[in-house]
Amino acid sequence: MSQAALRGTEAFAAAAPSGVRFRILAWLCSLSALTYVDRICIMTVRENIEADLGLTPALTAYAFSAFSLAYALFEVPSGWLGDRIGPRKVLARIVLCWSTFTALTGAAWSLASLVFFRFLFGAGEAGAYPNIARASRSWFPFHERGLAQGLVWMFARWGGASGDGAGDGPCKERWLTGWAGCSSWPPWPPPPATSASLTRPCASPPS
Repeated sequence: MSQAALRGTEAFAAAAPSGVRFRILAWLCSLSALTYVDRICIMTVRENIEADLGLTPALTAYAFSAFSLAYALFEVPSGWLGDRIGPRKVLARIVLCWSTFTALTGAAWSLASLVFFRFLFGAGEAGAYPNIARASRSWFPFHERGLAQGLVWMFARWGGASGDGAGDGPCKERWLTGWAGCSSWPPWPPPPATSASLTRPCASPPS
């Protein structure tokens, strides 16, 4: 960001905070929960995937590892990108990527395609938390940032717990993961929080 933009952001942060920040926080918490739902819920359909593609657990592990590897490789570059163009654009890009590659997971026809889609999924989702932190810094005064970050991470853990327990029925499991075995694939309309993420990205303060 330019020096003028940075000065504008600092001046905004120094001003009296408005109630809008709590709507921003609600959106960030929803985003945080979904980042864990969409990365964990695939575990509930692992056996279905293995049966459909003829994979063993050892082979399926390559797909899971591909996500983690890509996420680690692109975390810092995505955080840097948020510094350059702002968290609103980066978070909107992240939501678009994870929605696309979660759906494409259901189109996998082999181990190689599954690994490929999961790698792209990890690369696309990387950088969510650095940009959430940057958005929180812009919208919350110093004495409220700990509370904001605590709520963001609490919702992440809740998202992980709900994603792991999402398999109440096979159709629900496959709908969450976009797996092609269910007649409701691809999931449309997308989950409400995902739709909101695309249409109402995290607003950055004026520069």
